[in-house]
Amino acid sequence: MLYSKIIKGDIFIDGCDRVFIPYKGWKIMGKDGKLLNDEVIKTNVGPLPSISYSPASGKWHLLYNILDKSGNKILPKGIRHITYFQDGYYLLEDNNEDELINRGDVKGGFLAKDYLEEANILFNDGHLLSQEWYNTVIPLHNGYFKTIKDGHINYVDRLGNIFPSICKNIIGFDGKTSYSCEEGFLYETDKENKVSVKKLKRFTESGEFRIGSYQIKIAGNNFSEMNEFLSNIGNGYLLVDDLSSETGRVNLISKDGYLIFNDWYDLIIRCPQNDGLFVIKENGKYKIIYMNEQCWEEKVFDNILFADNYFICSYEGYMSIFNPISKKLDVEIDFDSIMWADKIIWGMNIFYKGEIIHYWNGQGGDLIDYAHTIMISNQHNSLLIGKKGIWHLYDGKNKPIPLFWFVPNQ
Repeated sequence: MLYSKIIKGDIFIDGCDRVFIPYKGWKIMGKDGKLLNDEVIKTNVGPLPSISYSPASGKWHLLYNILDKSGNKILPKGIRHITYFQDGYYLLEDNNEDELINRGDVKGGFLAKDYLEEANILFNDGHLLSQEWYNTVIPLHNGYFKTIKDGHINYVDRLGNIFPSICKNIIGFDGKTSYSCEEGFLYETDKENKVSVKKLKRFTESGEFRIGSYQIKIAGNNFSEMNEFLSNIGNGYLLVDDLSSETGRVNLISKDGYLIFNDWYDLIIRCPQNDGLFVIKENGKYKIIYMNEQCWEEKVFDNILFADNYFICSYEGYMSIFNPISKKLDVEIDFDSIMWADKIIWGMNIFYKGEIIHYWNGQGGDLIDYAHTIMISNQHNSLLIGKKGIWHLYDGKNKPIPLFWFVPNQ
């Protein structure tokens, strides 16, 4: 059998070679020479069986459906993409690209204005999040799904309940509180529709600034150009970077020209998939705050990284992993380095001795490619954590599993 990649077993804890077979993926070669499935990269397709098919006529991509326990199709029609999440649900995504192409009224394709997307969530017991499909559904790390329908954003829990909000201009949500901005006030609404209000400061600065990707020079009190630009950003906010500052300082600015934060910071990064949390850097230290600038975690750190579903925090040579929902580790671990995959394009990251090493596709050798395959397997909500060169698979729940030896080259 032809192997395109072979990793010798002397670096693996079990002593067995790993071999890559085209179109089949990574396998374990046992001591007796037999090939075994590698359980750490086994993709979890969920408890419900699925089928795929292509319509008989026209130019169509493969379509998918999911069957119930009696073998009946759950979805009323085949859809383009089904992704299983180990938290107990399927993300369903579809579009009308094939229908537009087969309609044939536009030579070579279709008009962008006619293109539509729809999405939903199907749980393990076969029920949908909503009978009405959304344009977009984004699973969040705070126990909710972010849904977008005709430009309107809602946050929906697993029971289909919409998080209360008295204002439609939601700009953030942390799982307990929604944030909205109107006429110079930041509104905070909890589950009981109890509202607290924070008065915001209007932007009155002069100098050179970058607002989003737009660079502008403001002299005196002439904000007309800035206000015209902000009026087109929708209901959100943008990062504003003071380019005139020698040390650099940043804030968030609303569409009507108010600063979301009281303070300017050295760095602001929104937490991926949690719209109400931010990592900020101030006086050389990092911390995690809510949109109202209250602390999510009281400690300050030398560095904070986003690694898949986790905050990776380091302080004076020690490292901690925080779960965005529980704020705590599910198991106690001791480690000095960490490895995780980029989610959008091929990429691997290693945080080692206070520095980030990044690998693109083809870089780092076969072991990095093997580790990437582990990381993108949806069987695991996982990271690879290292201690003195030994790397373990960590899923946030179970005891870390030692896999291989590896020391990064910086």
